[in-house]
Formats: sequence, C-alpha cells, structure tokens
Amino acid sequence: MTKKFVALLVAGVLAGAVLGFFGGFYAYRVYPQAHAAKIAQVNQARLNSEVRHGSILSVGANTVAIKVSEGTADVGKTLTLRAVPNTTIQVGSAVMSRPGADLDLAQWYKTDDTVDVLTRDDVLLDAIYRPLKQGEQAVETIQQTKQAPVAGK
Repeated sequence: MTKKFVALLVAGVLAGAVLGFFGGFYAYRVYPQAHAAKIAQVNQARLNSEVRHGSILSVGANTVAIKVSEGTADVGKTLTLRAVPNTTIQVGSAVMSRPGADLDLAQWYKTDDTVDVLTRDDVLLDAIYRPLKQGEQAVETIQQTKQAPVAGK
C-alpha cells in the first residue's frame, strides 16, 4: 500500500510539473505570439486601406489633389486631401515637417510629382512622401540642422 501511494504521489507530482511547464509555455509564449500576429495582421490590413499612390494634380499650402493609381477602391479617382498640423512631409529619407508647425506642401511638392500618401477618412492627410527626383540632392532634415547638446554643459 505504501509503495502504491508513493508511486501515485510521484506520478502526480511529475504530471503536475509537466502540465504546469507546458501550460505556462503556452500561456506566456505561444498564445501571446499568436495574439500579436493576429493583431498585426488586422493593423496591416487597416494600414493598407489608408495608403494611396498617385500623381499630384494640384498642390496648395495645406491641400493636395492626387489622381490615385494604386491603393484601395479609389484607383482612377481624384482625392483632395487636407493637411493637418501633424502631417508628416517626407522627401526621400528626410522628414521636412515638425509636428504642430505651419505646413507648406507647395514648397516640397509640385504638379505631376508621384507621391505616396497616408490618409484618414479619405480627406485628411497624415503623411505624404515622394522619392528624390533625378539629380536632386538629399536635403537635411529639420532634426539634423539642430545643434546637438554638448555633454557636461
């Protein structure tokens, strides 16, 4: 009776340890990764629905009209987008806007430029990007032109 009891007790402890290990592995490793992948897939689908590619038909200080050539169901349509104070203006790899600062899209973009835009509600412009043109030099970003603080002062 004692040997059976000890054997059963040892088997129960081992089974509990194995189940606890694999349960913890699933709860803290497998499930969070699967959940994060699912959320990333949903977010990527939402982001893809907000990105448009096209050419500029007209540009103003804070508005731009583009003819959509790639994107969602808007292909072939003309979208007039309004910039907001936090719109990101990017030319090549340089970010030309500062959050909350006055925007002038016409300074960086011209008619017939090919751009990628990130829109919100098909009216607000969250980000606009164009690659560097042939022969155009990279422009310093606003962040690169600031003086870096000197250590110890």
